[in-house]
Amino acid sequence: KRKALILTTILLCVGLIVQAQIAIKGVVLDEQTKEPLPFVNIITEKYKKGFQTNEKGEFNFVVESQDEILTFSFLGFQ
Repeated sequence: KRKALILTTILLCVGLIVQAQIAIKGVVLDEQTKEPLPFVNIITEKYKKGFQTNEKGEFNFVVESQDEILTFSFLGFQ
């Protein structure tokens, strides 16, 4: 009985950890021309993880929490 309870508790915790991750995907576009911006740097504020858009301006990654703040930077843009 005790082993079943421990196993159930572990499985529930693993499920919560998996659910806490949020998939983020999109495309970074120039505001004026609406053209995709390739190789834009994206940094998560809380965990300091770095990502980059591909040659089509697309990005797809997972963050640890819903309240994560993303910073986008691209040379020549403000």
